[in-house]
Amino acid sequence: MRGAGVARGGRVTAGAGAALLVVLLVLLVPAGATPTTDNHALDACAARTSADDDRDACAGAASCYMAALPTQTATPQQPTPSSPDTDRNAAAAAAAATAEQQEQENAATWRSGPPGFDGELAACNIARVDAGQITRAQFLSIYHEKTPVILTNLETNTRFRELTERQALVESHGDRTVTLSSANTYSYDKRKISFKTYVDTMLGEQSRTMLGNETFYMFGDHDWADWQDLFQFYVEPPFTPDGMLSALSFGVAGPLSGVPMHHHGCGFSESIHGRKRWFLYPPHTVPNFHPDQTTLRWVLDVYPQLKASGDPDLYECVVHPNEAIYFPSNWWHATFNLDECVFMSTFLAF
Repeated sequence: MRGAGVARGGRVTAGAGAALLVVLLVLLVPAGATPTTDNHALDACAARTSADDDRDACAGAASCYMAALPTQTATPQQPTPSSPDTDRNAAAAAAAATAEQQEQENAATWRSGPPGFDGELAACNIARVDAGQITRAQFLSIYHEKTPVILTNLETNTRFRELTERQALVESHGDRTVTLSSANTYSYDKRKISFKTYVDTMLGEQSRTMLGNETFYMFGDHDWADWQDLFQFYVEPPFTPDGMLSALSFGVAGPLSGVPMHHHGCGFSESIHGRKRWFLYPPHTVPNFHPDQTTLRWVLDVYPQLKASGDPDLYECVVHPNEAIYFPSNWWHATFNLDECVFMSTFLAF
């Protein structure tokens, strides 16, 4: 009889093999699973399998058993709870990654200054004129050597702005020697240092206790041969009168730094990166200031008194990136950098 499950000549019959495979399949059910078998389906399938030949019996038995297990549900594995130490380590690793990313971003771009000074210094009583909406003739007629004006929407120095991003400028000119000037009225003291060292060590927030003659910043006094490859990309404001010569002075300064009240010939100062606050007085009014006091101390100590008294001669405004201020000859002016600032001044003379 076929399917009796008896060994013949050392060979297991088809029925016995099928039964053995079913036992193995049962053993292979995942631990914790609860098989729910359909006995009627299993009996019917087994009857069909007994009619198969030896070659297909095992395969038939396997398919029968699997078909009879319509619902095998494994007990879900519960996640292993993490320990407090594991959570702390993960949080520390995430914080370190965030700090590293922030450090890389800070190294690539110029940083904003501390809050509180931009809101307090929001006043502006200087005309703001779209540079694309005024002709050279109009500028010369209305503003030249008459009154300050801020030219907005200057779109001519996109390439120069890219070249003077923090990381790009350090990579291209970090080894160049720059001359620093003391940040007092007459800027009489000078120091020489590499540009990279200056950026890495001297662009911190201005101290509230240091005097202007103890504070140094980079503005002008360039070796043209070292910087001509950069300056060639700068486009001057297109309002210079005929016959006047221009001289460029490039500057980089830290937040809350600046130069106290001083005066000289006329010119433009364009903000490339960062915001710069300007305070101006007409030539006939000598402002209240100390030549060795920083602009920061003047803003903290003197400026509030001027605002309270309604000083009618004080002109003030913030110059943003893509903007330039024009200052007439002999107008007193002080500058106050709200952020890390990159700027270019164009001094005019006959």
